[in-house]
Amino acid sequence: MACPTMCLVVVALVSVFALADGRLARRPTVTTNNKFQFPQLAQSQCGETGVLVNVVDYGGVPDGVTINTGAFREAVSAVSDAGGGCVVVPGGGTFRSGSIQLRDCVFLQLLDGAVIYASDNATDFDSVPAYTEDCGPYDYPLVYAVNSTSTGIIGSGTLNGGANDPPGHLVSSYDPNYNFLYPKDIPLYDCPPGLCRIKNVVFRDCNNVVVEGVYILNSPLWTFTIAQCDNVQISGVTIRGDRRWPNNDGIDVVDSANVEINHCNITTGDDSICVSTHTSVPSHDIVVRNSYMESTSSALKFGHVSYADMYNAIFDNITIRETNRGMCFMPREGPGSIRNVTFSNIDAETHYFSTKWWGSGEPMYVTAMSDENPYTGVVSQIKFVNITSRSENSPLVAGNPTPVSRVSFESVSITIARWSNYSHPCHDYRPWIGGPQMAYSPTDGIFVDGLIGGKLSDATITFEPPQQSYYGICVNLTARVVGFMETNVLCYPVV
Repeated sequence: MACPTMCLVVVALVSVFALADGRLARRPTVTTNNKFQFPQLAQSQCGETGVLVNVVDYGGVPDGVTINTGAFREAVSAVSDAGGGCVVVPGGGTFRSGSIQLRDCVFLQLLDGAVIYASDNATDFDSVPAYTEDCGPYDYPLVYAVNSTSTGIIGSGTLNGGANDPPGHLVSSYDPNYNFLYPKDIPLYDCPPGLCRIKNVVFRDCNNVVVEGVYILNSPLWTFTIAQCDNVQISGVTIRGDRRWPNNDGIDVVDSANVEINHCNITTGDDSICVSTHTSVPSHDIVVRNSYMESTSSALKFGHVSYADMYNAIFDNITIRETNRGMCFMPREGPGSIRNVTFSNIDAETHYFSTKWWGSGEPMYVTAMSDENPYTGVVSQIKFVNITSRSENSPLVAGNPTPVSRVSFESVSITIARWSNYSHPCHDYRPWIGGPQMAYSPTDGIFVDGLIGGKLSDATITFEPPQQSYYGICVNLTARVVGFMETNVLCYPVV
């Protein structure tokens, strides 16, 4: 797929002298006969055009064996020194590499058929102080930028982190009882056991980031991290991770604002898209549209770390398939509130996988509870509009001890069915210290516990045959629900 904002002509280079180990005796001279057209978001900072350089002319060898970290470093430096532009990765081969750091006004373009495959050598990766503490004190990214403006990754090629590709690569063991892979640690600098893994893409403290068209595959840890960034455009990106692999989230939006995700296709073991706040910086004004998600965990998630507010988010025209939990709010620690979030025109199919994953097949899940570090914020103003779901468990709303508020379901079609090995339906509150983490219960059409103000309108609830012993009632409101209105609700139990 061609990217309309890019020039695909490779710049001419002269004076190339490569040493035997791939380093350059002196840098090629960059000519300016051919230009890279910057994406519109970057033009206010970088101008309309910049230089083009080809990583091969800086010693890059696409043989799938040679480590090209130095060649990429030289190419990025050349573009930066020339005032900005693009490092082009040509198609037709695989470039093994460690960390590639982008800079202001420097883009990485992977042409069709180009592959950057992560090195197996831990020493090839930079130790970048981590923005979050979930995965230890450092990140070890394949491609990254820190404190940069107007940068990104474009094209139609592939970044491959190598997790279980080829089969068994970076795998410690496999548990057939849970269909679960345990990753293998590599000896990265100062990493906690169990999390010594690289991340495919990290942008931290960056503005005007554009990522278009590329394939990002098999990340051993979070696939694509956006941390404290502003103005981020992600479009036409395909993310693939092994469905049995933990912590390989698709896109993590952390403490970031003005993020647009459009026409993306994301399949992962862990959350497809996760919005969270790890410091006092809020995440807000996030739009996700026209995309497809599969996850063994949650497709669209807020939390569970919530140290600042998250607000003003729209998720529209999204298909969710083969997923454990669909649309999910699960703040479990911090004072940050979540408000003004709308899901519209969503088609979701969710089912149970195993207890290794949080979630038990809920299509919509709105909770506010505490883990060991308490959650003291408020979840409010959540809307589900024109939602179609077929699921093995109830949509669930639960706030404990603080109720959630103003949750509405409008024009929703909810189907409860069974098609997996789901023998013990439950309300899955993990992680939670205030009560049973998994409370076995009937599967209702919708279950609400701990809500102030809400509505269910123009709704159809269907229990699909054959009748299951655990099928419950259509709408189950506990005594901790106040001000919930039902209008034009149709229920079809098994007869």
